[in-house]
Amino acid sequence: NDEQIAEWKECFDLFDKDKDGRLSADELIAVMRSLGQVLTASEAAETKSACGGSVDFDSLAKLLKERGPAKTNAASLVSALEVLNPSGGGEFGVADLKALVTGIGDKLSTEEFDEICRVAGLPDSGTVESKEFAARILNPKAS
Repeated sequence: NDEQIAEWKECFDLFDKDKDGRLSADELIAVMRSLGQVLTASEAAETKSACGGSVDFDSLAKLLKERGPAKTNAASLVSALEVLNPSGGGEFGVADLKALVTGIGDKLSTEEFDEICRVAGLPDSGTVESKEFAARILNPKAS
């Protein structure tokens, strides 16, 4: 729809730092993630390779339409958080999550993690209930 395309265009323009109408492969991945797309490291590498070095907005829009809407939902996020509490208690330590997302894979900076927690109204220490965390992360304005 037009609203979604406008959101994509706004994000594209934000990441198109040199304003040449093209995104580098790394910028493309950042835009896709900013728009809620979940890409594994191998999907990111595949996408970078397929884009041939850079993409224009039309190519980005085509790619996003092919991938479909971001599919993160509360149940899948709660399930993913089980890695932080294998005993199944339904909660996890904020410090454990921070260590995970700032130290493994496509890392967030400590500042990015802290900002996400701030926007979602989450504590910077202690434990958090997984379902509450998922609800706040997926809909921070409702928190």
